[in-house]
This record gives sequence, C-alpha cells and structure tokens, in this order.
Amino acid sequence: MNRKNSILAISVWIFSLLIVSDSYACTNLIVTRGAGKDGSVMITYSADSHTRYGAIAFYPAADHQPGSMCDVYHYESGKFLGQIPEVPHTYTVIQFMNEHQVAIGETTFGGLDSLQSQPGAILDYGSLMRIGLQRAKTARELIQVMTALADQYGYASSGESFAVSDKSEAWILEMIGRGRYGKGTVWVARLIPDGYVSGHANQARITTFPFQSVNQWDDPEQTVFHSPDVIRFARDHGFYRGSDEAFSFSDVYNPVDFGGARYCDARVWSFFRKIDKEVRENKLYTAYAQGKLMRHEQLADGSSNPNGFVSNRLPLWVKADTVVTLEMVMDAMRDHYEDTPMDMRFDLGAGPYQSPYRWRPMEFEVDGVKYLNERAVATQQTGYTFVAQSRSWLPDPIGGIFWFGVDDADGCVFAPMYCGIHEIPESYAVGNGSMIAWSETSAFWTFSQVNNWAYSRYNVIHPEIEKYQQELESTIFSEIRENDKKAIAMYREDPATAKDFLTDYSVQTGNQLVKQWKAFYHYLFMKYIDGNVKQTEGHQLLENGFGRGVPKRPSQPGYGSDWERKMVEGTGDRLRVGFPVPKPFENSRFVTVDSVRLHYHTWGELAGSRGKVLFIHGFAGNTFCWRNNIDTLVKAGYYVVAVDLSSFGYSDRRIGINHSQSNRARILWNLLDVIDRGDKRKWNLVGHSMGGGIAEAMALTRLDRTQSLLIVDGMVFSKNKDWNGAFITLVRNEKISQTLADILEKNLITEKTVRRMLKNLYVKKPDATAVIGYLQPLLIEGTAASALTIWSNSREIRRFDADVLEPIPVMAIWGEKDTWIRLSSAKLILNNMPIDKLIVIPKAKHSPMETHSEVFNGYMMDFFKSSETQ
Repeated sequence: MNRKNSILAISVWIFSLLIVSDSYACTNLIVTRGAGKDGSVMITYSADSHTRYGAIAFYPAADHQPGSMCDVYHYESGKFLGQIPEVPHTYTVIQFMNEHQVAIGETTFGGLDSLQSQPGAILDYGSLMRIGLQRAKTARELIQVMTALADQYGYASSGESFAVSDKSEAWILEMIGRGRYGKGTVWVARLIPDGYVSGHANQARITTFPFQSVNQWDDPEQTVFHSPDVIRFARDHGFYRGSDEAFSFSDVYNPVDFGGARYCDARVWSFFRKIDKEVRENKLYTAYAQGKLMRHEQLADGSSNPNGFVSNRLPLWVKADTVVTLEMVMDAMRDHYEDTPMDMRFDLGAGPYQSPYRWRPMEFEVDGVKYLNERAVATQQTGYTFVAQSRSWLPDPIGGIFWFGVDDADGCVFAPMYCGIHEIPESYAVGNGSMIAWSETSAFWTFSQVNNWAYSRYNVIHPEIEKYQQELESTIFSEIRENDKKAIAMYREDPATAKDFLTDYSVQTGNQLVKQWKAFYHYLFMKYIDGNVKQTEGHQLLENGFGRGVPKRPSQPGYGSDWERKMVEGTGDRLRVGFPVPKPFENSRFVTVDSVRLHYHTWGELAGSRGKVLFIHGFAGNTFCWRNNIDTLVKAGYYVVAVDLSSFGYSDRRIGINHSQSNRARILWNLLDVIDRGDKRKWNLVGHSMGGGIAEAMALTRLDRTQSLLIVDGMVFSKNKDWNGAFITLVRNEKISQTLADILEKNLITEKTVRRMLKNLYVKKPDATAVIGYLQPLLIEGTAASALTIWSNSREIRRFDADVLEPIPVMAIWGEKDTWIRLSSAKLILNNMPIDKLIVIPKAKHSPMETHSEVFNGYMMDFFKSSETQ
C-alpha cells in the first residue's frame, strides 16, 4: 500500500470511530429541482447518536497507481473489513457531497432478522457511501457503483434507505443484504418526480413499483432500477407469496409496525404536513403518524390490497402547495411536532419551560403499561446535520453547497461549505476534539454549550437563540449571493483561483461563526444565570449606572402560573404561606389533585391489608355518612378511604370546577394514585346516591383497577342525562345563581332544614350528632354557590356502555321506602346494567348504610368476600 493510501485509510478509520451511530436515528428529506424556489435539488441528513461527534470528514481527489488497494473500515465500529481495488482517479468528497454536486444521506431501517448479517462481507453502508461518492459523477452513477460493489464484495450492514441527489435529480435507494442466502443485496431505487418532495426516517418507504426487465443506466427515461431478483428472492425464501404487481419492497423486507410509524415515518409526516394541505388535513395519515395502523381492502391510491398491507401509509412523495425554499428545508430539520397532536411543549414531560425534548430511553413503563418519549426530527443527541444543495445553473465547484451544522439542528447555524473547496475550517475538522476530548475551538462543543444551556429553560432562552440564528444565516445567504457572482467571474478566467476564493470564504466563515457563537454563549450564560433574566441591549449586559460593574436589577419570571399550579398539586399544605386550616378530624388529610383540594380520611394500614375500599357520598353529604360502616371493614382487615367531593364536606368550594361524573372519577383515581404509592391491588368502590354514579364512572374508565362496584340508592352514570329545564337555565346565569346562593345560605342551610332533610332519609327523626355531622360542613362559606354549579357545570362529554362492567362483580343495595330514588325507578335504572344482585333492605329509606347499618354491613362484607374469589 502506498503512503497516500495509508494516510487516507487511517483518516477513514479515525473518522469511523467518531461517528458510531445508534440504530434508527437519522432523518433524510428530499426536494427535487422543480419543487425548490430557485431550482436547487436539496437533500438533508441528521446524524443522531448519543456518542457521535460532529465534524467534517474531507477526502481530497487523488490519482492511484495500477494495483492500488482501498482499505475498508466499518463505518460505525472502525473494524477493518478488507480491501477492494482502487480506481485510477477518485473525486473530492466533503463529508457526504462530492465535487460534482452529488450528495447522499441515509437512514437505517434494519428489516427482516434473517437478512441482517452476511458472512465475509467487506462493504458496509457507510463505506459504500464514501467510496461511491469518490467514484460517481451523477446520482444514477452513484446508485450503480454502490449496488455493484455490494454485489461483488458483500454487504456488511442491515437494511438502509439512501437519499441520492445531483444537480438534476433526486432518488431513493433502498437495499437490504441477502443474509445467509448469498452475497450482495436486494434493492430498488426510485426517481422522485420533478416538482415533488420526499423523505425517509428509519422505515423503508418504497412500496410497489413498476418492475424493469433490465437496468438501462444510461437511459434518462428509466426512473426505476432494482436488483433483477428483488421479488423472486423474497418468494424463494418464503418472505412473500403474492403477485408481482402487488409486491411491496417495504412491506415485505421491512414490515411497518407501531414503531416504524410513530418513531420513524412520523418525522416524514411532520415535513409533508408543513408543505402539503392534503397530508395536513388527512386524518388517516395523522392516525398513521401516531402509530395507528389500518388495513383496508384498498390502499391509499385506490389500488387493491390483496396482501393486507398497512393501507393508511404516507405516500412516497407529495407535491408541495408552494415552492420550497432553502430556509423551509432548514426549518423542517428543526421540527419537534409543533402544533400537531404530538406537540411535546405542553405535557408534564415538558417541565415548566415547555421543552420539546425528552431524555432517553424512548420507552418507559408505568404500572405494567409501556409509554413513549416522542422522537422528533430535531433531537438533543444529533452529532451533525446537513442540507446538501445542488444548483445546475452554476459550475460544479460553485453550484454545490454543503450546509453543515453540529449538535441539535434546532440550535445550530448552518455553515456553507462549497463543494469545490480544498480545505476544511479548523473548527469543524476531524481531530479537533472528540466526544471524550474538549476543544475550545471545536464547533461541536461550542454549539453544544449553547443548546444544553437552552434546554435548562427552553421557552425563556431559545427564542433569543432562534433570533440570532436567523440573523446569522440571513447574513450568510446574502454573502452567498455575492460570492456566487464573484466566483463565476473568477471561474471563467481561472477555475483554480475561484476554488481558492471559495475555500477562503468557507474556512473563514466556519471559523468566524464558531467565534461568534462562543461569544454568544458567554452572553447567554451571564444573562440567564441563576434563574434571572438580566437587562441587555445588543448582546451586551446593561450596568446600573454607577460604573462598578453591577447590572441593572434582573427580572425573575419564575416557573409560570401553569407550572406553579402543578407544583402545589399533591403537596397538600406543605408549600402554603401562613398557617393551614386546622384538620376537622384527627385522621383528616388534604391533598390537591388536578387543582382541586380534597379532604379525605383513611382507616387501617395499606400494607398487608385484605383489600382496599373507597367510600363516595352523595349530594350535600360528606364522609360522615359512612361512620357506621368503617369499623366493620377495618376489623376484617380492609384499608378504607372516605373522601369529600368538591363543593361538600371540607373539600374545595371553588367555582368553575368540572362536576361531570366522569371528571370527578378521573380526579378520584388521581387521588388514589397518591394514596396507593405503587400498590397495584384493585379497589372496591362504594357510592351512595350521586356518588353511585361517580363510582360507576370510576369503574367504567378504569376497569383494570376496580375489584368490585357497590351502588347504594344511587344515580347511575351510564343512564345519566345532562341537566336541563328552566331551573338549570336560571342557575347557569351568573347573577341569578349568586342571588340563589345568597338565599340558600341565609334561609335553607339551617339546623331546621337539615333536620327535615335527614328525616326524609332516615325513616325516623335524626339525633343531634347526625344533624351536626351534616350541617357543620354545609355552613362553610361558599357551599351554596359551589353546589349550584353542579347543575350548571356537570355536562358529560363521554358516554360508556354499562356492559363494560361485565368482568367485575356489581351489586346494588336499596332502601325499600326510598322516596328520593324510588325502588321502582331503581329497577328501571339498573335494568341495563350487569348487576349480579339487587338487595332491598325492608323499611329503609335513602340511607340504609346509616339507619340499617348492621344489615347493610353484612351484605357489604359478603359481597366483598365473594368478589375476592372472582
């Protein structure tokens, strides 16, 4: 091996070590000449890996003696794979664009397990990309070179999608190895029609295609190339049994699943929807991006689907509603699903500063259920990203621009590298720092500092980054327009002089950009340190006027009102200013759940208990109504919780709470989440009157957490209707509602009224303890106004079929003499429910658990015992 080849091989090996990639971690977008505003062909690439360092590999053009060999090192691991013969001349390559404006990007899709490994293979996908660029003058030629080399020397990678472009055309090439079945690959390449855009992101995208009998590489009319046995190979080895016409490369070699849609193709969808109204408004495509796979009898294009492939997949390419600019393409690489159903800025994972980033792992498990962290185009672990722009109306050294950015694309500035340059900026050069070696002049570490500082308070810091990013890129765009003119004039006189000029500009711009960004980081760090926001002007911190280096008083935006509300949820009174309201009972507890402050009691010990029971009272009631039932359960070993619903007892009296039974059910499940502290056993739910409907709503919405359901003289959620009528119209009027509340508090919430109400509930006159137990919390200020909103603010938006309750034990207990919800009405209400048993307690009225507690407790205990065996 000659000395030049030795140096080149070593540089390739070093670079390979720097770009170790994570699987399924890249994004390519493709814009054809007719789709771009200025006629450029553009492809993008984000190299995303938690261990990948951003730098520009540079391979100068070279002449090789006969017999010279090219050493091949694995693109990811750096392992030496072997040698192949060199060609007489190789072209200059800047990362993934060569001097002829040919560019390539990739995303790994993996594919069928049996095709992942090929014994004795020499060329992996990264080596094919680099070597192909060194040997090809057009996109078609690059595809031909890569596929021929893979067939000759073997393919040492899993399935790959490639975006391949030159100054006239853009292609998608997808290939997968033959695995143990032979050397080389099966593959297909499709030309993106001029005027259209495409993309791929770790999921094979080519489905059906017109089969070609011969690959006529020199025929400009041929728009599809493929290995001759691409279909036969699948059929021979049992991967496919259908017709040739219905064969889909993607569906056979890389069948789409939830991850292929949600984690991968969704990134393509995020680009398509920005530029194509049909994709943006198509609900089937949106469902697909969310991982909801459908299999209709017809595919999206109207053709039949005899193989049952996923039918709501994205099209391979779309026509943009408007021309696509370079700025739009760069912006697409900075996308986090903003303003889509997958927008990450507003859920709890975003933190107080609306961060559109989620730390890995991508999947996590809670209570046995698997969840995901979204995988958007822009992501924190990006090593580098680029936009390769090829312009046919300019000479190659001037026409090709390799726009290169390091670290997260959302916070990078794209530096222009003309494809005709013969030197790389020191700030971006391979060897200037690494993932384990710091360099003060490194572009990667400079941009990483700014991005990671922004992650700490994204919605506060990042808007300033975005503004400066746009300012610098706008300046560079203007400079490029002027440089192009100057370079063309030079090129006519002396191409070498033009290349020197372009090299000087690219090198100086790259190095200067890093210096500007480093100064910007210093400014941002000082401005936003310690949670403050100092006063500034033009990237300068303002002094207080006394000449002593003291800044003007900073502002302190804090966490924001939405997050402050989240902070107090679940903390009770721990963060409250001043002394909290005394507990009304010795075992009273308070907790704020979904902005609602709830009062509840607990009895017994959760750990080691026989089971768990939740008591829910009815309208105008409170936990007092269960006083005669608690001891029986505790003595039997149960852990018991009784809760005051909002508006009653000692819970929240705020106006505006959603009082629908389904929302109350959601709030109570969130309360039980707090109480459970990881205990995964199910709950026995007991609801009285209005609380019966809430208990049923809890069971219907979380059957997986419900052991049994006991309804006591209750309203049933699945049969409830929205309140209506003249009275409801009145209470929904704010002024009238306030007047009614004043009347209620002054005239109706009295000892006499409560005594009369309890007599209707009890059969006999209530004793003084019962009157006080109900009256005392009703006298709390705001009870009447809050209670009235139960009628005006309890509309249901969700409906459930009661048959859902079939898997769990359900029982109802009714008072024979109930005049509030009569037994005859109860039988009609419960008729459509899967009730195991209806118990009628003779002579009891609306509150049998209080007046006939001994009988009630016996039935309740028998029911709970029997439910334990089901």
